[in-house]
Amino acid sequence: MESFPLLQGLLWISLLWPVDFHVSGNNCTGKNPVIDPPALVVKYGSPATATCRTEYNTTIMGWEAPVGATSKENATQLVWNVSSITDVEGGIMCYANSEYGQCVTNLPITIYTGIQVGAIIGIVVVAVLVLILALGILIWMFSRR
Repeated sequence: MESFPLLQGLLWISLLWPVDFHVSGNNCTGKNPVIDPPALVVKYGSPATATCRTEYNTTIMGWEAPVGATSKENATQLVWNVSSITDVEGGIMCYANSEYGQCVTNLPITIYTGIQVGAIIGIVVVAVLVLILALGILIWMFSRR
């Protein structure tokens, strides 16, 4: 049964895989960066922007993100800006390293897709065809009287 610890370890890894392991330092209470806006809802492929701020001096501040990752030394504010957002796998997070340790704040983002113009035209065409069919049936019914 020497493989049991290995299997148990693999089980824990598989259970914890989707978990975000970024943890703020012990001294971060009330010191986590503030993100404005605190959450984003963005259309697929559209630009996105958020600003991260602290009220204290940092040794380095940064954004961890699939696109637009950036960092700056001795900053109290840093903008995350992308021209097109299509994926947020792994999350988007602002971090601030200082005397308090590494303090982090996650930016929740919802990406949605809009209805395509072709889909709207298709719906309108179907609606018009249904109305024409209904009108034809009504005309046929009244002409039989």
